[in-house]
Amino acid sequence: MSNYRAEKSLEARQKECAAMKIRYPDRVCVYLSRNPNCITVPDIEKNKFLVPGDVTMSQFMAIVRKRIEIKQCESIFIFTEHNTMPRSSDTMQSIYNYYHNIDGFLYMTYSSESTFG
Repeated sequence: MSNYRAEKSLEARQKECAAMKIRYPDRVCVYLSRNPNCITVPDIEKNKFLVPGDVTMSQFMAIVRKRIEIKQCESIFIFTEHNTMPRSSDTMQSIYNYYHNIDGFLYMTYSSESTFG
């Protein structure tokens, strides 16, 4: 469970997401945090994202790579809260439709792996 879910009640999170959806109806509310088991990758400064629904997973991964300081030889992996790794060609809207939480957010975690030695 993310710190965000522990700190805010379900009702508060639902209100926050609903307000964002009214203001930005074509966007997906994403809460991204570092996988707690992956200590080699730094924390991301900003955890909440409003991502256009037509952005693909690979485009979202590129956005995340820009926000965290990782080496070029490291790959980033993003998982849903159900420990599934979406395909890179999936749109954020399709991922959201399948994996979003009852509070309206799509909770995702990221980790990294050295790919070139």
